[in-house]
Amino acid sequence: LELMDEINTLEQSLDPPEDSEPLIVAIPVKGQFIDQHFGHTTAFKIYVTNTYDDNITTSIVENQGSGHEETVALLVANNVDGVICGKIGDSAKNALVENGLFYFGGVVGKADKAFDDFLSGELDYAFTSLNDGDEDCSTCPHDCNDGCESCGGCSHKK
Repeated sequence: LELMDEINTLEQSLDPPEDSEPLIVAIPVKGQFIDQHFGHTTAFKIYVTNTYDDNITTSIVENQGSGHEETVALLVANNVDGVICGKIGDSAKNALVENGLFYFGGVVGKADKAFDDFLSGELDYAFTSLNDGDEDCSTCPHDCNDGCESCGGCSHKK
């Protein structure tokens, strides 16, 4: 009986918590690198991670559309929670936010590194939807001494 109790306990510990949802992040890619043209990207690398383990799965989703409306619709259809990207226009930013997605923009380099940096809280970005309009510049990743206007790191205009 003790062995069965231990097996049941082990099986329960392997099951994800009922209230946990995966975090799904999309990055527009060109090869291994972040595509700097969000609305014209031909592919997104989709990262799915869970809060209850370190398992990360990835897939590539082709973007057949052009422009931000079709691109955002593709992301919504793939249950994406947020985007890490390079250049992105105001219309695309607004469409993401209107559809409940967050974004970090102005990111360059390899997509996998950007996602790892995002998870560790060390993502180097130029602007984000998570604090647009927030006058508190303490979230700026660039450690500015003369205010956010100098770098735009917390989404305040340069």
